[in-house]
Amino acid sequence: MTFLYFAYGSNMLTARLQARCPSAQPVGRAEARGWSVDFVKPALDGSSKAGLVQQHQTSMQGVLFRLDKADLPALDRAEAVGKGYDRDDSFEVWSFVEGRVQSVVTYLPLQILDGLQPYDWYHRLCREGARQHGLPSHALEWLENVSITVDPMPDRPARLQALEALRRSGLET
Repeated sequence: MTFLYFAYGSNMLTARLQARCPSAQPVGRAEARGWSVDFVKPALDGSSKAGLVQQHQTSMQGVLFRLDKADLPALDRAEAVGKGYDRDDSFEVWSFVEGRVQSVVTYLPLQILDGLQPYDWYHRLCREGARQHGLPSHALEWLENVSITVDPMPDRPARLQALEALRRSGLET
């Protein structure tokens, strides 16, 4: 059994998601209509993570992945279900591959807080994932202009994992 997952943050980078969920295979781009993405989800480390924000008259693109159901618990752990995000099993996106609306799994932030910035390594995962999957130029331009913070802990395990995912993607770290 498999399911479709809509990634819009750091999990857009295939190597990042596959490190968490080995069965993950990219399907193509999708669009969440009536939603935007911003770095508004507070993280325990004091930075921010990407979060979907309901916003009528707008839309944003992300990446659809097909995963084995057996990987769902690992994805839930990575997204801190119940603490950081809630899982939505019937989130609707427009699939560019299928040319229709599809119901998929995604994660919505439990809390939204303005004024935080993503760490440099997390932001790079998002940016490189968007590039890897050919998100539109306006999305890439928006990402290029996001204010970021350099992680004060260079040996942070999450940072080291992110750098490894970037390396596996053939990107200099």
